[in-house]
Amino acid sequence: MQMIREVRETLSEELVIHIPEAFRKRKVEVIILPLDGEAEKGTSTKIEDFLSLGGSGCWEGNLDEMRES
Repeated sequence: MQMIREVRETLSEELVIHIPEAFRKRKVEVIILPLDGEAEKGTSTKIEDFLSLGGSGCWEGNLDEMRES
C-alpha cells in the first residue's frame, strides 16, 4: 500500500494537501492527529497502536458480531 505521511504546522483553520498523480481520481482516507512535543521527534506509542490495528487481528470475523459484543 502506498501512503504519504507529512507533519505540518497549522497556521489557520485550513490545510491544503497536494495530491500526487497516483492518488488522483481515487478514494483516499485523510487522518489528522495532533502531535505532542515527543511525537515530533519520532513515532509516539499511541500512533503506533493506532496504525497497527489492521495487522493485530482485531478486525477478523463478522463486523456485525463484533459490534454486538
